[in-house]
Amino acid sequence: MDLRHEAYRSAIARFLFLGWSAERIARRLRCSSKRVRYQIATPEFTEFFEKYQHEQFKGLDHKIASLLPAAVDQLAKLLRHKNWKARNAAISRILDTNAPVLQRMVIRRLDAQRPLDPVGTVQILPPMVGLTDEQRAAARDLLKVFRGTQPRPSLPARIQEERPDQDRDRGSRNS
Repeated sequence: MDLRHEAYRSAIARFLFLGWSAERIARRLRCSSKRVRYQIATPEFTEFFEKYQHEQFKGLDHKIASLLPAAVDQLAKLLRHKNWKARNAAISRILDTNAPVLQRMVIRRLDAQRPLDPVGTVQILPPMVGLTDEQRAAARDLLKVFRGTQPRPSLPARIQEERPDQDRDRGSRNS
């Protein structure tokens, strides 16, 4: 393969790694987007692009690994800071960074705790679909007994004692 194809391949790999579309890469290289797509589809390019990604991420991983201890130390200092705003910022930074992981953990915990009912359905009583007639009658009797023992909610005092002459008094005050 000649040098020109190798240069095109490396430029396409670099722009593709940056997230550019095939049309944008073609405009930049002054060629057709069909040629860019063809180049991307070849197995040689796939192998080259994987090597390129590996090299780029290896350097990035090294930089992140060297910055991580310093970032953790800085967050620890902020968590012990006198100013509550600095502590709050550190906590929010930690939560923002780990939000997807925490969200998955909370969802798993909630899924394990709640029954598998569709969202929006409220079941106070168990479903009576699988009950026999005797069981339904016993449930009705139990509800009647329970409702009979519960005190009835009373109306507020001003509604109970409202008299017709009070309406006349209100009307005379407003006029």
